[in-house]
Amino acid sequence: MIKIDLKKFFKLGEFDFVKLGKTKEWLTYNFPYPDDHDEDSLESASIWRYGNVEFHFDNDKLTMIFSDYLYGLEGGEGLELDLWFLTSQEPLTLIDVMIELHKEKIEYRKENDSLGDVKLRLKSGVTLFFGTNFMEDDEDVSENEYLLEYFAFG
Repeated sequence: MIKIDLKKFFKLGEFDFVKLGKTKEWLTYNFPYPDDHDEDSLESASIWRYGNVEFHFDNDKLTMIFSDYLYGLEGGEGLELDLWFLTSQEPLTLIDVMIELHKEKIEYRKENDSLGDVKLRLKSGVTLFFGTNFMEDDEDVSENEYLLEYFAFG
Protein backbone atom coordinates (compact mmCIF):
# COMPACT_ATOMS: atom_id res chain seq x y z
CA MET A 1 0.00 0.00 0.00
CA ILE A 2 1.28 3.45 -0.93
CA LYS A 3 0.59 6.47 1.27
CA ILE A 4 -0.56 9.61 -0.54
CA ASP A 5 -0.37 12.91 1.36
CA LEU A 6 -3.03 15.23 -0.08
CA LYS A 7 -1.43 18.29 1.49
CA LYS A 8 1.78 17.50 -0.41
CA PHE A 9 -0.24 16.75 -3.55
CA PHE A 10 -2.09 20.09 -3.37
CA LYS A 11 1.06 22.00 -2.44
CA LEU A 12 3.60 20.40 -4.80
CA GLY A 13 1.62 18.34 -7.28
CA GLU A 14 3.29 15.15 -6.02
CA PHE A 15 1.15 12.01 -6.01
CA ASP A 16 3.86 9.80 -4.55
CA PHE A 17 6.23 9.34 -7.53
CA VAL A 18 3.50 9.25 -10.21
CA LYS A 19 3.87 11.90 -12.90
CA LEU A 20 1.54 12.87 -15.72
CA GLY A 21 2.65 11.26 -18.95
CA LYS A 22 3.61 7.94 -17.33
CA THR A 23 2.42 4.97 -19.37
CA LYS A 24 0.02 2.28 -18.23
CA GLU A 25 2.85 -0.22 -18.58
CA TRP A 26 5.11 1.82 -16.28
CA LEU A 27 2.31 2.18 -13.72
CA THR A 28 1.56 -1.56 -13.89
CA TYR A 29 5.13 -2.34 -12.82
CA ASN A 30 5.68 0.55 -10.39
CA PHE A 31 2.34 1.33 -8.74
CA PRO A 32 -0.41 -0.70 -7.08
CA TYR A 33 -2.92 -2.48 -9.29
CA PRO A 34 -6.16 -0.43 -9.57
CA ASP A 35 -9.34 -1.57 -7.82
CA ASP A 36 -11.46 -1.05 -10.92
CA HIS A 37 -11.41 0.30 -14.49
CA ASP A 38 -13.93 1.42 -17.08
CA GLU A 39 -13.42 -1.23 -19.80
CA ASP A 40 -13.16 -5.01 -20.11
CA SER A 41 -9.40 -5.01 -19.69
CA LEU A 42 -6.89 -2.87 -17.86
CA GLU A 43 -4.98 -2.33 -21.10
CA SER A 44 -7.99 -0.90 -22.97
CA ALA A 45 -9.34 1.16 -20.05
CA SER A 46 -9.22 4.95 -20.19
CA ILE A 47 -9.92 5.27 -16.44
CA TRP A 48 -8.33 3.33 -13.59
CA ARG A 49 -9.88 3.68 -10.14
CA TYR A 50 -8.10 3.50 -6.80
CA GLY A 51 -11.05 3.64 -4.43
CA ASN A 52 -12.71 6.81 -5.66
CA VAL A 53 -9.57 8.44 -7.04
CA GLU A 54 -9.39 8.15 -10.82
CA PHE A 55 -6.41 8.01 -13.16
CA HIS A 56 -7.42 9.13 -16.68
CA PHE A 57 -5.46 8.03 -19.73
CA ASP A 58 -5.18 9.11 -23.33
CA ASN A 59 -3.15 6.95 -25.74
CA ASP A 60 -1.99 4.84 -22.76
CA LYS A 61 -0.47 7.87 -21.00
CA LEU A 62 -1.67 9.33 -17.71
CA THR A 63 -3.30 12.70 -18.41
CA MET A 64 -5.25 13.43 -15.21
CA ILE A 65 -5.74 12.45 -11.57
CA PHE A 66 -9.31 13.23 -10.54
CA SER A 67 -11.93 12.75 -7.83
CA ASP A 68 -15.44 14.03 -7.33
CA TYR A 69 -16.00 11.93 -4.18
CA LEU A 70 -14.39 14.37 -1.77
CA TYR A 71 -16.74 13.63 1.12
CA GLY A 72 -15.83 10.01 1.69
CA LEU A 73 -12.60 10.08 -0.27
CA GLU A 74 -10.66 6.81 -0.05
CA GLY A 75 -7.87 5.13 -1.97
CA GLY A 76 -9.10 1.56 -2.14
CA GLU A 77 -6.82 -1.44 -1.71
CA GLY A 78 -3.63 0.18 -2.99
CA LEU A 79 -3.61 3.72 -1.62
CA GLU A 80 -3.70 5.02 1.92
CA LEU A 81 -4.80 8.65 1.74
CA ASP A 82 -3.77 11.26 4.30
CA LEU A 83 -6.83 13.45 3.74
CA TRP A 84 -5.56 16.69 5.35
CA PHE A 85 -8.64 18.95 5.56
CA LEU A 86 -10.84 16.64 3.45
CA THR A 87 -11.77 14.54 6.48
CA SER A 88 -15.09 16.38 6.83
CA GLN A 89 -18.23 14.57 5.70
CA GLU A 90 -19.87 17.98 5.30
CA PRO A 91 -19.27 19.94 2.08
CA LEU A 92 -16.56 22.58 2.35
CA THR A 93 -17.14 26.14 1.19
CA LEU A 94 -14.80 28.17 -0.97
CA ILE A 95 -13.88 30.25 2.09
CA ASP A 96 -13.16 27.09 4.17
CA VAL A 97 -10.76 25.82 1.52
CA MET A 98 -9.08 29.19 0.96
CA ILE A 99 -8.39 29.42 4.71
CA GLU A 100 -6.72 25.97 4.66
CA LEU A 101 -4.64 26.91 1.63
CA HIS A 102 -3.52 30.17 3.28
CA LYS A 103 -2.52 28.31 6.46
CA GLU A 104 -0.16 26.15 4.39
CA LYS A 105 1.00 29.04 2.20
CA ILE A 106 -0.25 27.27 -0.92
CA GLU A 107 -0.36 29.69 -3.81
CA TYR A 108 -3.39 29.73 -6.11
CA ARG A 109 -5.27 31.81 -8.64
CA LYS A 110 -9.06 32.16 -8.35
CA GLU A 111 -11.05 32.03 -11.59
CA ASN A 112 -14.72 32.18 -12.51
CA ASP A 113 -15.86 30.06 -15.44
CA SER A 114 -18.57 30.81 -17.98
CA LEU A 115 -21.15 28.82 -15.98
CA GLY A 116 -20.58 30.92 -12.88
CA ASP A 117 -18.60 28.26 -11.02
CA VAL A 118 -15.29 29.00 -9.33
CA LYS A 119 -11.91 27.30 -9.75
CA LEU A 120 -8.86 27.60 -7.58
CA ARG A 121 -5.84 26.81 -9.73
CA LEU A 122 -3.08 25.85 -7.34
CA LYS A 123 0.52 26.59 -8.26
CA SER A 124 1.13 22.82 -8.08
CA GLY A 125 -1.15 22.17 -11.07
CA VAL A 126 -4.05 20.83 -9.01
CA THR A 127 -7.36 22.60 -9.67
CA LEU A 128 -10.18 22.68 -7.11
CA PHE A 129 -13.69 23.19 -8.50
CA PHE A 130 -16.54 24.87 -6.58
CA GLY A 131 -20.18 25.26 -7.43
CA THR A 132 -23.75 24.93 -6.24
CA ASN A 133 -24.45 21.34 -7.33
CA PHE A 134 -24.69 20.10 -3.73
CA MET A 135 -27.08 22.88 -2.70
CA GLU A 136 -30.85 22.47 -2.57
CA ASP A 137 -31.47 26.19 -3.02
CA ASP A 138 -28.71 27.99 -4.89
CA GLU A 139 -30.45 31.31 -5.46
CA ASP A 140 -28.76 34.36 -3.95
CA VAL A 141 -25.78 32.29 -2.78
CA SER A 142 -22.55 34.19 -2.25
CA GLU A 143 -19.60 32.89 -4.24
CA ASN A 144 -17.81 32.38 -0.90
CA GLU A 145 -20.47 29.80 0.00
CA TYR A 146 -19.92 27.71 -3.15
CA LEU A 147 -19.04 24.14 -2.25
CA LEU A 148 -15.97 22.11 -3.17
CA GLU A 149 -17.12 19.56 -5.75
CA TYR A 150 -13.99 17.93 -7.19
CA PHE A 151 -10.27 18.19 -7.88
CA ALA A 152 -8.33 17.55 -11.04
CA PHE A 153 -4.62 17.41 -11.73
CA GLY A 154 -3.69 17.49 -15.37
